[in-house]
Amino acid sequence: MENLNFQDLKFFVRQNTNSGHLEDWSCHHFLISSIFIPVQVLLFYSLISKY
Repeated sequence: MENLNFQDLKFFVRQNTNSGHLEDWSCHHFLISSIFIPVQVLLFYSLISKY
């Protein structure tokens, strides 16, 4: 799952860089990472604690 997300992010970077929206992307990337990384970590630990 994480590999797929990483691939999507790389594709997203390429798309937005080609479009010339690099500043917007960096802002969105900061928001995405600040939101989704803690969520993924919490999900990961909740899965571990179940087993």
